[in-house]
Amino acid sequence: MEKTIFTSLTPDQLRDLISEAVRIQLSQLNSIPSSNSTNPYLTREEAARILHISYPTLRDFVLRGKIRSYHIGRKVLFRKDEINAFFSSK
Repeated sequence: MEKTIFTSLTPDQLRDLISEAVRIQLSQLNSIPSSNSTNPYLTREEAARILHISYPTLRDFVLRGKIRSYHIGRKVLFRKDEINAFFSSK
């Protein structure tokens, strides 16, 4: 992670930087599928995003038996309720 030192920023510039960072984070949260949707499965991307982990870490969890994956054709999917339960247990 980079270290950034803010120098010679006006209060308005600092407020704008913080507002933009919050806006980006909120937009990422809004892109996470809600548990109320009709599809009970998540893609690898969705599962990794919910758990805040990388694809290799997700694969490692599957290989260790911490998370179960489901193969439908060539797709690797995860049950939404199992991912939420795993996330809640951490």
